[in-house]
Amino acid sequence: MQITDATVMMAFQIRKKDTLIAFLLWWFLGIFGGHRFYCNRGGSGAAMLAITLVSFPLCYVCIGFVGLFAIFIWWIVDAFCLPGWIEQHNQELMNQIEYTRSVHQQNLTLPMR
Repeated sequence: MQITDATVMMAFQIRKKDTLIAFLLWWFLGIFGGHRFYCNRGGSGAAMLAITLVSFPLCYVCIGFVGLFAIFIWWIVDAFCLPGWIEQHNQELMNQIEYTRSVHQQNLTLPMR
């Protein structure tokens, strides 16, 4: 099977991340780390989720506001990081697809015995 340019572009289009989706997740689910899970940053996304879920009940004794303030700052900083994360993911994806394509083409051109 030949890997064509169309096949490469289809593979990229299917697996790429979209900046608009990342920002929508950041806006609506940002304090829960939803945008971080989308950007394949599950560890820090889980940390954001845990801090948020622990901080909400602790607001009754006023100590939870510290955690929510930290999450708010983290959320603002993430807005500036999101485009870079998406660009990095998409570039790594394209490199992976191109590498797979070149390996496949080398296997097709090997002489048979």
